[in-house]
Amino acid sequence: MLGGGVTALQCAEGAVLCNSGDQCVPQSYHCDRDWDCPDGSDELNCTCRAPHFQCADAANVTDFRAQCPKVGSRCDGRQDCGDGSDELGCHEYSCEPVWSRERVKCADGSKCILSSRWCDGRVDCTADSSDELDCASHTCAEDRWKCADGSRCIPRAWRCDRDRNCPDGSDERDCVYNCTADEFQCSSTYITCIGRHQRCDEEDDCSNGSDEVDCPLFPCNPGWVKCADGSRCIPERWLCDHRQECGDGSDEADCGRPSEDAGEPEERPDARQEHHNESVSSEEGGRELRLMGGAAMLSSALLLPSVLIYRIVV
Repeated sequence: MLGGGVTALQCAEGAVLCNSGDQCVPQSYHCDRDWDCPDGSDELNCTCRAPHFQCADAANVTDFRAQCPKVGSRCDGRQDCGDGSDELGCHEYSCEPVWSRERVKCADGSKCILSSRWCDGRVDCTADSSDELDCASHTCAEDRWKCADGSRCIPRAWRCDRDRNCPDGSDERDCVYNCTADEFQCSSTYITCIGRHQRCDEEDDCSNGSDEVDCPLFPCNPGWVKCADGSRCIPERWLCDHRQECGDGSDEADCGRPSEDAGEPEERPDARQEHHNESVSSEEGGRELRLMGGAAMLSSALLLPSVLIYRIVV
């Protein structure tokens, strides 16, 4: 009997009664990490299975994560159990691997970290910073590569990935890169591939000037023509437009027009900038059209109230 003369609910075979006494749930729902009883009592008194750690107060907690945190949470410097039992006795604790990944203990014995985080340029042993001390003599894990200055270990996948990760840039030295058809290969140590439109644009984009060498032999992009002296490429529409763009004046030579046709030259951006703009992806053009479309819609919206007012007056 429950209080008030109410008879306790009798559950069928294979079902368990919730602590509230007014609902039964299948036995298989017990400790399935999901509340099926309104009061969560089907998630009490659970036994943690590997690779999870059993918190000391698990019997009184309905949140599975607070009962059975992952084994990697043991002595990781962060409290996962409601009672903090996952961070007790760490000095005597032998760091267990996490999914076959080795863990090592900080020098003060208070915390376990993944071995791959030792000498990775970021302090994980917050109490004593021991994971970032004496890195020059530290041997990196097999899946790590040591920077030439010995300052840190980085993932091997970061070696020659065109992104400088070592403070001394040694992870990008002596690399062989395959530039795409839209790129130019520099002979620089650090900068390896640049956009093809940056070749012979009168700017040092490779950091060693290799993109500005032998420009008379370099072909222009489609729709562009080269000055007679080979110094630069200009858009074809700039030929014979009454404005000298080539240093040798070849863009205004042999135009076959009377001198009186000359008019006011159009205002235009620098050729290098326009060369770059014409080389960007069509996505930029699509975004510009969408913006123009939005402006047109806005103009229509602004005219709408006037139309409505006119119709009401009439």
